[in-house]
Amino acid sequence: MIHQPKYMMSISTLLHVLFCRRATEDVDIGGVTIRKGELVQIFPYITQRDGRWFENSNAFNPDRFMNDETWPKYAYFPFGAGPRICIGQSFGMMKVALTAATVLKKLSLLPTKVMLEGTPRFSFRPNEDCMVRFINR
Repeated sequence: MIHQPKYMMSISTLLHVLFCRRATEDVDIGGVTIRKGELVQIFPYITQRDGRWFENSNAFNPDRFMNDETWPKYAYFPFGAGPRICIGQSFGMMKVALTAATVLKKLSLLPTKVMLEGTPRFSFRPNEDCMVRFINR
């Protein structure tokens, strides 16, 4: 069963892209006042690893996406949100699921114990090659 497209999006999409939004009202966040009309930058990479919403937030745990969402609406948003959400979201999710289903129909992926370090660029990229091993089913 293929059940990890959401998690794969959380680690492989535009994680370090920041979304700029204009505040529609004055708000105080952690003692910082953001005035109506000011620009705010939102980093999905940080919110997706917030320990308040995700247990063991930095751990590789695709199973966290198997159950109903227990986190706030915008704690996880790999494709953005609101009126400027990525128009390719449905296509991207479908492509990941179909590709995984096609490959995993004939091959099994062996797990690795190596956790890769990454570098923030336009998208999050590993610092070195990620070697995986497939075996025939």
